[in-house]
Amino acid sequence: MTEYESFIARLASEFWRFVDDAFQDRRHYFDRPGPTSSRPPVFVRDKEEHNLLYPPDASEEIRQAILGSVPVGERHEYFGSMRSSQALAQSVFGSLVALKKIDLLASLKADDDSPAFFDEVADSRVELEYAVGHLGEPRPTSVDVWFEGQYRVAVECKFGEGEFGPCSRPNIKPNNHRYDRYHCDGTYSHQRERKARCSLTEVGVRYWDFVPELFKWAVDRDLTPCPLDGTYQLVRNVLAACVELDRSVNTETAHALVIYDERNPAFHPGGNAYTQWNAAVDGLRNNTRLRRCSWQRFVEHIRSDPELDWLVEGLRTKYGIEGS
Repeated sequence: MTEYESFIARLASEFWRFVDDAFQDRRHYFDRPGPTSSRPPVFVRDKEEHNLLYPPDASEEIRQAILGSVPVGERHEYFGSMRSSQALAQSVFGSLVALKKIDLLASLKADDDSPAFFDEVADSRVELEYAVGHLGEPRPTSVDVWFEGQYRVAVECKFGEGEFGPCSRPNIKPNNHRYDRYHCDGTYSHQRERKARCSLTEVGVRYWDFVPELFKWAVDRDLTPCPLDGTYQLVRNVLAACVELDRSVNTETAHALVIYDERNPAFHPGGNAYTQWNAAVDGLRNNTRLRRCSWQRFVEHIRSDPELDWLVEGLRTKYGIEGS
């Protein structure tokens, strides 16, 4: 068993212990009564709202504000799993918005001691599962948490994931009806009689229109491997934050932020996420456009507000995340 697999197994075991304490008389909320292998507890569809953390004395208005911060239709496929990073993000950011505590984030520092957010964060619009509509994607994908104000931050929340999302085109299988038109061999080069070097560019996705202003990668020559192959999700979030609606590029008041679990071996040297992170940061013209902050650092920061003791305790007892 690898170090990452051991971490996932430990998470599952801790989640089942949490179920024993918090849901002892409500086992019917889950799709199975107890642990099997490294599989975490998974709520049945009509009980998924219980995968969120709420203030113990919350009014119905506050509870519904947290619950409604991500519409049911925007939930990921595995939202019901206790390992869901989306449910974790909704518990934290949905609560901070509902309780009007976003101002706490103004002084939070990223791992490199740069601001994780910005001074005027309290005045920003915050939206969970924000659909990015200005990159030419046929079906816009979402940013986990979006901050829009005098400054813009696109937040990617990770928890038990082993990597950042790579480009999907090299993974299209020959038996897929899209294979002949869309498959890519993992290089930035003309393939399958396409006019563009990138399969995504061929269908109108505009990533490579903006890459030259933010990254050091050439766009006018073949690249092997394609630098977006493994860094896809990170690059996309930088572009989402830094490309304006008028398609100009903002290199001063916008960045992407990754929040991750510092216990996760995938984010340690040699891990897949660590390797992808370094490739993206090394490719940037200004590496402050991409920042990261651990959940542990985040928790230590919000601990300063006694009114959030319930959230700090919930993150500890459910997720094992403690301040550092």
